[in-house]
Amino acid sequence: MSESVVRVLEQVRVEKEAVDWFIGHQANGRILQAVAKKLEVPQEKVYTNIDRYANTTSVTIPLCLDELAESGQLQPGQKVVLFTFGTGFTWGACYLVWGS
Repeated sequence: MSESVVRVLEQVRVEKEAVDWFIGHQANGRILQAVAKKLEVPQEKVYTNIDRYANTTSVTIPLCLDELAESGQLQPGQKVVLFTFGTGFTWGACYLVWGS
């Protein structure tokens, strides 16, 4: 998953330090920690909720976005990278700027 994050940031010409939130599929907490470590980004920028809900499959990323927005932590103009994988054979990432 970290490779897909690197690729999408290269495509949009954004440095990882400029990203406010990295939100990944919540399949496993250790995977999210490993992605943060490999990307060399602070763990605080990798939002997680797997400790509260476990793996919620396809709704993990939308649930994270909703929680961040509802709590006020996700602000208009913030840069976000979403990343996911499926059964280890497919993966993807996207970059967005949260709307106003």
